Amino acid sequence: MDAVTGNDTSTVTTSSYLNEALRSAGQPTTGSNSDNSIRYWNYQTDNGEHFWAEGPYYFEYTLLDVIPFWYAIRANNLLNYQNMNISDPFTHQWFLGPFDWLASLVTPDYRVPPLDDGNKQYIRYSYLLNWQPVFGSASVGQKYEWIYKGGHNENSAELVALGMPRVSGQGTAPPENVGDHYAYSGQSLPSQQVLLRKTINNQTHYLLLNGEQGDAITRGEGHE
Repeated sequence: MDAVTGNDTSTVTTSSYLNEALRSAGQPTTGSNSDNSIRYWNYQTDNGEHFWAEGPYYFEYTLLDVIPFWYAIRANNLLNYQNMNISDPFTHQWFLGPFDWLASLVTPDYRVPPLDDGNKQYIRYSYLLNWQPVFGSASVGQKYEWIYKGGHNENSAELVALGMPRVSGQGTAPPENVGDHYAYSGQSLPSQQVLLRKTINNQTHYLLLNGEQGDAITRGEGHE
């Protein structure tokens, strides 16, 4: 209620906030860099590439906010709010790319690697990602079921977790190798990271080469 006019402004205010949130969280990055940074999700991931520019530690912190947000948006049929026509985040690359990336880099003890000004810590909110195919990408759900089964998780009492159909079983372990470690040119790596989980004698280890480049660096907000 406007204190001066007495008009009900709640709908306008809610609409404005929702519009801003959807543009920040789901609209592809275009235009100048200053405009791009407002569209924060796609700015950090270059529209769904396999990285989060601020690094895996800071990306893990976003999970508790971003999953319930998009769950609520989809459940309330708001993906096309004001003709935005946003693709279902739980089945499309623009949203799932960085989740694939995080799952591929998980350490043998189910933690994020300490890259980009970050610490090694558990992926605490994997219970928000171990969904069944009826909910979202089957591949992502299986990967985070493996992490969920082995790691430490926070209290999973959020409504989105209670309403999510979960994968049963052990899930899918991360790949033994990430990136093409034979393609090193002497100046840069062929991918953001190269990771080896096995020695030539088939012994388990974890060797990660960080070769961040491009937007993964320039959009890192000082966390490089």
